[in-house]
Amino acid sequence: MPTLAAYFLPHPPLAVPEIGEGKETKLSLIREGYRKVAREIASLAPDTIIISSPHAESYSDFIQFSEGEVGIGSFGDFGHKEINFRFLYDRELTAAIAEIASADRFPAGSEGGEDMSLDHGTLVPLYFINQSYTSYKVVRLGLSGLSYMEHYKMGTIIKEAVERLGRKAVFIASGDLSHTLGQNGPFGYSGEGEEYDRLSVDALREGNFRAMLDMDPQFVRKANVCGHRCFCIGMGVLDSKDFDTTYYGYEKPYGIGYAMLSYKVKPEGERPSLLNAYLDEQRELARRRRENADPYAKLCYEAIKAYLLEDKVIPVPEGFPSSGKKRGSCFVTVKKCGNMNGCLGTIQPTKKNLGEEIIANAIEASTDDPRFLSLNESDLDYLTFEVDVVSRLEPCKFADLDPERYGIVVTNGPRRGVLLPGLSEITDPKAQLDIALKKAGIAREERYSLQRFEITKHV
Repeated sequence: MPTLAAYFLPHPPLAVPEIGEGKETKLSLIREGYRKVAREIASLAPDTIIISSPHAESYSDFIQFSEGEVGIGSFGDFGHKEINFRFLYDRELTAAIAEIASADRFPAGSEGGEDMSLDHGTLVPLYFINQSYTSYKVVRLGLSGLSYMEHYKMGTIIKEAVERLGRKAVFIASGDLSHTLGQNGPFGYSGEGEEYDRLSVDALREGNFRAMLDMDPQFVRKANVCGHRCFCIGMGVLDSKDFDTTYYGYEKPYGIGYAMLSYKVKPEGERPSLLNAYLDEQRELARRRRENADPYAKLCYEAIKAYLLEDKVIPVPEGFPSSGKKRGSCFVTVKKCGNMNGCLGTIQPTKKNLGEEIIANAIEASTDDPRFLSLNESDLDYLTFEVDVVSRLEPCKFADLDPERYGIVVTNGPRRGVLLPGLSEITDPKAQLDIALKKAGIAREERYSLQRFEITKHV
């Protein structure tokens, strides 16, 4: 049985009358929408409510599912411990999701969870649903720093698990829109916030999920949105399904955007899979980029292809550029579907020439970067590479730093932190130095040496 419906719901605690103490009247559209959603969910009578919340336990590279038998929580953080919740987790469905994720080599599961407390992103929707329906178990998950499309992929895994077990389930993407819509809001005002809410509400009302997936993460970050990745999971739950859309309204009385929509799945209807279309596009884009790559980036692909398919390390090919036959150091970045999937390298030569350095770093970045799952042969069609050849290190002072032009190395004994130049999230020398020190485990007040370097990029 497919997932019955997906709901994209905001979670303002002020909508709860006991918390709002009169302020909830400014959220009339949202409160009325919740009443309608609760009645619809009661009519569907799901066995399980699957809910994603941006305020649940989250990691940069892993999507965490709550584990255990029972979820217990209250609105104690908002002064109302007497409004409490107790529900059973659907452990069988959670296990099925984890099993499919593992088979797909997708970084998600319930192991390693530390914070089991229930957050308001979970509790606010369930507060209103409980007014009409309580006969359900729960699957609860947080977000991650993975890409929007990877969160969409998480949704397709949830969809598959629901269908495999024959569950009657609904999905709730609990998330607010921009938090920068006015001076009375938590983060003031930004034009990006207004623009994000306009674009996202239009896209969600039209079912134009690709527009949501294609949004620039920097733009979404500037709009200070908490729910975008939750929406991406919810869209993935609906992948290839036809549905009826209901738009309940949009409000922003407190400087935060709240929109509410439902997508009720049609049992017989189908649409083309957005995930499959995206993968086809990425495969073709990667092929074109590899065709047009320079010899350094092409060498990376040939190196990892031979390593994954034949378990061998290739030699530096005849005719490789003469500059690659001298000793040199480099960093190799591997991208899968355009997103980084590894970056490792050296700041001093370790091989007899740069070509061998590139080969070794390409293999290591693809298979041994602890931040990412190791690649395998099924990933090859989606891979592209960048090689940053490192110049000679030179001692410098803080005043000499320029994060656009120079990378840095900070050293204290065996502790060392390295940052490449030109990173989009680092815009000033202080931030560059602070991050490098943090990577090295060196306190700002400790003594350390500082060096800088330039790179020559090959793509």
